[in-house]
Amino acid sequence: MAQLAAERVTPVLVNAQKITLSGIRVMDYRGVVVASTRADLGKALTGQEEVRKALQGRHVSLLRQRYPEETARPMGSISRSSRVRVSVAMPVIEGDRVLGAVLLSRTPMALSTALHRNRFYLVGGGAVILFVVCAVTVLTTLLITRPVKALIRQAEQVALSDKEAVAVPLSRPGTYEVDHLSKALAQMSGALEKRANYIRTFASNVSHEFKTPLTSIRGVVELLKEHLADMSEANRARFLNILEQDADRLARLVQRLLDLARADVLKPGSEQTHPADSFKQVAERFQSESLSVTFDLAPGIQPIAMAPEVFESVLSNLVDNAGQHAGDEAHVHLSARPAGRDRADRVEIDVQDDGRGVSETDADRIFTPFFTTERESGGTGLGLSIVQAIVSAHRGTITLEKSASGALFRLVLPVSREEAGQKKRN
Repeated sequence: MAQLAAERVTPVLVNAQKITLSGIRVMDYRGVVVASTRADLGKALTGQEEVRKALQGRHVSLLRQRYPEETARPMGSISRSSRVRVSVAMPVIEGDRVLGAVLLSRTPMALSTALHRNRFYLVGGGAVILFVVCAVTVLTTLLITRPVKALIRQAEQVALSDKEAVAVPLSRPGTYEVDHLSKALAQMSGALEKRANYIRTFASNVSHEFKTPLTSIRGVVELLKEHLADMSEANRARFLNILEQDADRLARLVQRLLDLARADVLKPGSEQTHPADSFKQVAERFQSESLSVTFDLAPGIQPIAMAPEVFESVLSNLVDNAGQHAGDEAHVHLSARPAGRDRADRVEIDVQDDGRGVSETDADRIFTPFFTTERESGGTGLGLSIVQAIVSAHRGTITLEKSASGALFRLVLPVSREEAGQKKRN
C-alpha cells in the first residue's frame, strides 16, 4: 500500500521540487522513506530528531549544521556551499493515528551567491539611495541650513547692537518652523531696540531733571560759602529755602523713579478688589475744601484683578494729577461700569475732572516720562507714566479720551479670574 501511494505521489514531489528547490521525503509510520526526490528510498531516518518528533504527531522546524561529508565536496554546487540546512517535518495524521511524516529540507543560498545573483538590483537600489541622500542634503541646505545661518547672522548683529541690522523676517524662510522663528526673532529685536531707545531717552530725561536742582544747589552753596558772613538774615533764609525746595524736589524725583521702576517690573498676583471699596477710600483721602471727589458704580460691577493697594495707588495718582492741573475748587468724579457685551471680562473706569483739560499738543505726550506742565509747582511728570506701567502689567489699558470739559482718563481693567470663571459656569 505504501509503495503504491509512493508511486502516485512521486511525480507531484518532483514537480514541487522544481518550484521550491527543496528536498522532499515521505516516510511511513516507521520512519522509512517510501517516496523521495532523492535516491534514498527504503532508508530509515528515525535517527534525525525532527523525524522522530514528527512521527510523534508534532510539527518541527529546525536549523542544523550540514554533514561534514556534504560540505567537503569540492565539486559541489555553489548554492550548496552554505554550512547550514533548514529542515521542516510534518506528521501525516488520520484520525488519531500517525500514518507517517513528510520531511522538507533546503540548503539556503550562500551570501556571495545571493549578492552575485541580485547584483543589478543591489546596484540600482544603491544608486536610488545615493540619489535620495543627495536630494535630502540639497533640500536641507536650501530649506533649513541657509535660513538658520541667516538667522544666526542677524542674532549676532543684534547682539553687537548694530542699529542698521535690526532683524527682519526672512523673505524665504524655507519651512514653517524657520518662518515662525524668524518672525519671533524680528519681534524680539524690535522690542529690544524699542527698550534701548526708551532707556536712552529715559536716562537723558533723568539726567536733565536732576541737573536743574543740582545746579541750583551748587550755586547756592557757592554763594553761602563766599558771602555767608556778610549776608543779611533775609537773604540767608531765602537761599536756605531754595536749598530745601531743591532737596525736596530731588527726594520726590527719587521716590517717583523708584515707583516707576517697581511698576515696570510689577507681576500681578491673584489678588482682587472691588472698585466701590477703593472709590470710597480715595474719595475720603482727597476730600478737602479745594478738591471734591465723588463716585458712582453701575449695577453688576465685578471685582477687578488687582490688589487693593495697587488699585488705590492708580486712582490716587490720577486724582492727584487732576488736583494739580484742574485748579482751585476742582471736582473729580469716578465711575465704573461693565465694558460691554463683547468685553464681559473687562471693567471700564473713568476719572473725570472739570478743569481746563489737556490741549491736543500735550495729549500725545501725556504719558511720556517727565513730561509735565506743572514743573513750577513741583510736578515730576512721572505720575501718569507710573499709572500706565501698572495698568499694562495687569493686562489693562489707560487712554485720554475727548471730553466736553476737563480731562477724562479711561481705564479698562480685567475682572478677577475667579469671578469670570464663576460667571461663565453660571
